[in-house]
Amino acid sequence: MIIIKRVVCVLVAVLLLLVGCGSKPQKLTMDVFELSDLLANNIVFTDTMSVLEEDIMLDIFGVDKELVKAQKVYVSTGATAEEVAVFQAYDNQGATKIYKILEKRIEDQKLAFENYVPQELAKLSTAVLEQRENYVILCISDYSQNVKDIIASYILK
Repeated sequence: MIIIKRVVCVLVAVLLLLVGCGSKPQKLTMDVFELSDLLANNIVFTDTMSVLEEDIMLDIFGVDKELVKAQKVYVSTGATAEEVAVFQAYDNQGATKIYKILEKRIEDQKLAFENYVPQELAKLSTAVLEQRENYVILCISDYSQNVKDIIASYILK
């Protein structure tokens, strides 16, 4: 009888340990300011990059303020299509809407630059646009692979 009680206690303890070892997937957390600065300062841009004020960004990009929890956007002088934009939406659905707006932004920029500065079309064609949960990242530069590497290493840190 004592052996059975001990075996049951050991089994219960093992089950409790196994249940405790199961982990829930962690929600991704990023600092949009840190990541946008990291991209802006570590990617080589041919143009001067400046931070865009939120109200101007909302107007130019056409993003609904109600979707955006946090954002930081760098734009060029307009002589190039170069941009860095990192958004945190309140939820995944909001991020999906922002992603679609940024997809349209890229297409609109292609139309704007095709006759203005056609060399910029290469950057726009290889623009990095990613949605990670409720975050959306856009970077338009000549160095798409470097951008992807920076994003991946930032998320894994």
